Amino acid sequence: VNIGASMDAESGEFKTTIAGLFVFSFSGASGNGKLGSTAVDIMKNGSRYSRIFDGNNSGRAESDENNMNYVWMMKLELGDTVYLEVSNNYLYADSNQWITFTGQLLTTNI
Repeated sequence: VNIGASMDAESGEFKTTIAGLFVFSFSGASGNGKLGSTAVDIMKNGSRYSRIFDGNNSGRAESDENNMNYVWMMKLELGDTVYLEVSNNYLYADSNQWITFTGQLLTTNI
């Protein structure tokens, strides 16, 4: 569902068509079979707004992936863009394990 056509599925970029308070969510898994930290940056208008981080350093020899989930709110102006950028390590996905990024308008009265 893409009410308001704010989410571009090709680029993964959310562009506001109205100013207001938005809530966003991210869910994914840190890299499968690779030890080390994973960082996903929340980008607003091309600059890092915040970082989602998973230490993922259990020291086990077998595959080591962790679920990563985060929910946040942002006050945005008309035309602002929000997207995610993996800045360290990588995310794991397959046909059964998806990476999701959602955004919703909560209110325009802020």
